[in-house]
Amino acid sequence: MSPLAELSALPLTLLALYALAFYCIGRILLSYRSSQEALTWIVALLAFPALALIVYFLIGRPRLLGYARARRDSERFFRRLEGQLRQQEPAGSSQPPDNAPELLALANLSRLPFTSGNHCQLLHNGTRTFETFFEAIERAED
Repeated sequence: MSPLAELSALPLTLLALYALAFYCIGRILLSYRSSQEALTWIVALLAFPALALIVYFLIGRPRLLGYARARRDSERFFRRLEGQLRQQEPAGSSQPPDNAPELLALANLSRLPFTSGNHCQLLHNGTRTFETFFEAIERAED
């Protein structure tokens, strides 16, 4: 290949590299949840497109599919849990009292039925929080 042909191939190669880098940047902007991670990839793709593209395709592609799969699994888990809770509660006990509309809103937001016999305790510091966790673990039957 003549030196002139090599020089004319260089701009086309750079154009192709930057076109692919801009495609990857578009994917990054649409799918990355961490702005620091996205900015790092964008700077790398613009500064060193050849090297950054190789690394990006090896380890940097967004894990959006994994996130979507985890979200679906979570949805299935909560639907199954909701069904179990509805079966365990006696008839009529899955509705909050009429004078507690905030409990009804909470049940609607969580998409889990209201259950009776629960309590909560506000834990103000880490020491008390861990003590409470360990006490609850010791009292647990299953």
